[in-house]
Amino acid sequence: MSDFDDDVKSVRSAALRDAELSSRKRSLPTVQELKDFSTALATVMCDKCHHVRDGRCACASPSLPSGSRAPAPALTPREQAMHGRYLIRESFANGAYGKVHNGEVMASHASVVVKIIPKYVLQSAEEKQSVIREEVIHRSCRHAHIIRLIDTCQDEHAHYFILERADNGSLEKRVGRVGLPEPECKRLFYELLLALEYLHNHRIVHHDLKPQNILLDANESLKVCDFGAARAYNKAEPGLPFSGVYGTPGYIAPELLLAAPCYSTAVDMFSAGLILFEMLFGYAAFYPPSASIHTPVEFPVPRPRQKLQSLASDAAKDLILRLLEKEPASRFTATQALGHRWFASTC
Repeated sequence: MSDFDDDVKSVRSAALRDAELSSRKRSLPTVQELKDFSTALATVMCDKCHHVRDGRCACASPSLPSGSRAPAPALTPREQAMHGRYLIRESFANGAYGKVHNGEVMASHASVVVKIIPKYVLQSAEEKQSVIREEVIHRSCRHAHIIRLIDTCQDEHAHYFILERADNGSLEKRVGRVGLPEPECKRLFYELLLALEYLHNHRIVHHDLKPQNILLDANESLKVCDFGAARAYNKAEPGLPFSGVYGTPGYIAPELLLAAPCYSTAVDMFSAGLILFEMLFGYAAFYPPSASIHTPVEFPVPRPRQKLQSLASDAAKDLILRLLEKEPASRFTATQALGHRWFASTC
């Protein structure tokens, strides 16, 4: 078997803007090549909120015109009854458009999550349409490993998404800086693939898969969340026409960075491969760009080759490489990944 470290280093250079990427033989990229890759990501990243400038970035919205409605005031009192159905409590996370709050169903006292999107940030027709699209796509998803959209409503100030609660936090927090034991990685990644197989069979592209958008519930079951960037296409279409770069720098497939005229669910599989890498080794394959796109990007010192080799089985390394194929047509689908020998092996 070829040296895994060399292969992974080659994968890291996959998204460089080079028209001849597909014909290049895997080789160990230089530090400068890695910096060039991160610079390419940074050019499409908002330097304020770290989201790609794709219409979902609230920072990119134009200023409110004179005389227009001012932003809605903060929720007061702390617990606010919404339409007599839900209590909105304290916020605990920020999204591309708004905040995410703890909530409660008034009738049953069940705990929920309330995602609030203020209407004043939805300046363009596309931004307003994106909220409708998110609701339609997310509401259509019924799967054990996808966060359930329970309800939606709106008032003059905002749109409200009432979501299933996942009490054990994000995969990002679980992985931390040391990674996870391979048996745990195998269980969680299998559940992620089941969710992706479901989405892709319904021709839904998530577009923003990353550890922050993967949650764990009270039973340690994996749940995919945040469908704000999701898109769907019908059976008659080969995929989605390119309309911009969607996703989070560090998890974006090369065909999106290279502005391929048409792309498909394979972009999610590339992101999944990067997530598996991070789960196993404890650090992102593509180190996140710095806080400002105008400052130099610094990469962490790569792990020693021998240590990297010992952190995962050969089968796990092979699956990563198949998910990180540069050519979308050669990249594993979710169904193919579920049938990979890694899931039949013991760690």
